[in-house]
Amino acid sequence: MATTDIAGFCTCSSSYASSTVLHSRRRVSPPSLELEDAVECAGRTGSSVLGAYGGFLQMPEGHRARRVGSGGGRAGDEFEEDPFFPEAGYSMLATDRVLRDMYVPCDPPPEVATGGRGRRIKGDLLCHQLAELARHGTTVTAHPEKAQALLESFSKRLGESQGSQMLINLHELITPITDLGSLSSIPSHEEMNSIINTLPPDRAPGPDGYNEMFMKKCWQIISHDYYKLAEQFFLQEISIQNLNKSYITLLPKKPNPDSTNDYGPISLQNSSLKFISKIMANRLQPRILELVHKNQYGFIKSRTIQDCLAWAFEFIHQCQQSRRPIVIIKIDFEKAFDSVEHNAILAMLKAKGFDDTWIHCTKEILSTSSSSVLLNGVPGKFFDCKRGVKQGDPISPLLFVLAADLLQSMTNRALSNGILSLPIPTHDLKFPIIQYADDTLIIMKACQKEIFNLKGILQSYSESTGLKINYQKSCMIHINVLEEDKDILSKTFGCQSGNLPFTYLGLPVGTTKPKIIDFAPLIDRVERRLPAVTMFLNHGQRLTLVNFVLSSLPTYYMCSLKIPKKVIDHIDRARRHCLWRKSPNLSANSHSLAAWDLVCRPKSKGGLGIINLELQNIALLMKHLDKFYNRKDVPWVNLIWNKYYASKDTPPHALRETGSFWWKDILRLNTIFRAISNITPNQGDSFLFWKDLWSNDILQESMTNLFSFASNEDISLKAFQNQELHQNFKLPLSGGSHATIKQSLV
Repeated sequence: MATTDIAGFCTCSSSYASSTVLHSRRRVSPPSLELEDAVECAGRTGSSVLGAYGGFLQMPEGHRARRVGSGGGRAGDEFEEDPFFPEAGYSMLATDRVLRDMYVPCDPPPEVATGGRGRRIKGDLLCHQLAELARHGTTVTAHPEKAQALLESFSKRLGESQGSQMLINLHELITPITDLGSLSSIPSHEEMNSIINTLPPDRAPGPDGYNEMFMKKCWQIISHDYYKLAEQFFLQEISIQNLNKSYITLLPKKPNPDSTNDYGPISLQNSSLKFISKIMANRLQPRILELVHKNQYGFIKSRTIQDCLAWAFEFIHQCQQSRRPIVIIKIDFEKAFDSVEHNAILAMLKAKGFDDTWIHCTKEILSTSSSSVLLNGVPGKFFDCKRGVKQGDPISPLLFVLAADLLQSMTNRALSNGILSLPIPTHDLKFPIIQYADDTLIIMKACQKEIFNLKGILQSYSESTGLKINYQKSCMIHINVLEEDKDILSKTFGCQSGNLPFTYLGLPVGTTKPKIIDFAPLIDRVERRLPAVTMFLNHGQRLTLVNFVLSSLPTYYMCSLKIPKKVIDHIDRARRHCLWRKSPNLSANSHSLAAWDLVCRPKSKGGLGIINLELQNIALLMKHLDKFYNRKDVPWVNLIWNKYYASKDTPPHALRETGSFWWKDILRLNTIFRAISNITPNQGDSFLFWKDLWSNDILQESMTNLFSFASNEDISLKAFQNQELHQNFKLPLSGGSHATIKQSLV
């Protein structure tokens, strides 16, 4: 078996600012270590594990690595490439066997191969090849030309600042938060240990080749180095430029991408930099609600995308019921995450009240960043990132949200100055605009003058932040607007006209319940996940495919909408076909071996444990009732309570149905929700005295005789207590009944 001395492969400096990696060019087989060997080696050295790329282990002098398994190649294979740099033809894979197959020779494209026997990355990581790319009107297939096209595109997108200047006086527009200094304190060891414990272990590694599994397994060895790194970073004693490198992996935005604009960049960062960024993100997340407006939903833990859609459904319904002419402007920003200017982010941080230390740390993360685009597993040239935030960095989404929140501050100031006005009377005096990251809806009066004013506000916003609006992809939806006025209003803003329902955050949004045709994308997605090869799988494999793939596809829809029965039947038909199929034709009849109701039972009840989509839809929607009855501080909850139930003492489920189709569908589930929930009385105005479970028993059932004399069967606990006891009954109570009621109220 081939072995090699790797003592000279890497030597890491104790300085984090500038470290060097010394390597020996020998004709050797690529080493492969077991995790136990790595821990033992690192334990004997006690040296720094942070190198120029972060995460390298320093091995003791004379230690010899032994090959294990068959993943590292055949004995006798010779390689001359430097194993520390994937550019040389190696891929460092950090999996749950962190160092077992650390250096796995990858299979470079034929046009860049330098000879020798090439092999594929373990796990077939190169199965999705970028075969061709459009460049300057022609299609290129050679690797150097594709790499140059990607370099030109992303270096222009991320590496060239547009020099935008902040045109708004932020200190007059934004009220700073005064107690944010604690965010910049030196992190404690307990805080850093908790971050390591919560890191997902299976994320893709960055240029250093190590993922979070390595950090978890070797934390006792490397923790002191990371403690020192974090301390020096927050004390502003070091530069992280050598660590702040990332690979950009390309995520297709559509089924058949052909140009660089059809790919989204996802950054794979070094583990040490991700550790620093995670500290900042965990500190900022609990305070983010104080720093942004209430209708800012993206990347905020206490707010979900379902809350954003719920507010949209209900507010648009109220706009339609008002009979007033109103427009909804759906704004599309051009590559928002890649184009936001760093100066705009830093200016917003200063205006929000962050101290100089936090601003310096943020600037260090943004300004020292460099990236390289991965093309079929081969990294390209590195370029400096002069603008944008990295998708994949823990702190970047929150920084983007803070910068994007400037638009809500500007529209609210315009509202207070009379430049804009509210589309409908409401309890909330803020301008109705909702943002989920870069997906923005603006709801306003159908007034040509106000639309012109809004366009001027958006222009100032774009020039200040670098977020450019794509007017060709933006659209205007009209509510209660005359046909002859629709085209005038759309041309005033410079966008195309749209109709209800329109797609927002992947779901149909409108004033009426979605039709079956509106769920066509979901049905199509399910059917496209039925490959013909499933007929060659055994029943256990098919069951796994049904439960973990086909059954999960409708989940996003079911979290917000009541799925029609016909749509569920169509999905169930596809799931049955996958489970019992004997033909690749979807329309062919498949003879089921068991009834579908039996199959959907839990395994403990004799079924196969396949998810019942109708029951799952109900369970997911009932989460909205939990927020509603507990009056969570969520915009749609406040909107519905203040609009329909603010002046009523009767609980919502005892009143006539009102509101949007979405809210009616949710409220109809209250019978199930009340049957499985237990109530802890607070104000007592959201549940029924007789019919809800707020005591040990439902009083309607435990006090049948008293209930038969109740003057109001649907009275709330609050209303019951606000009246004299005898007023709640048709006849005077006996002494025993009076004592029983008093006891239940204790």
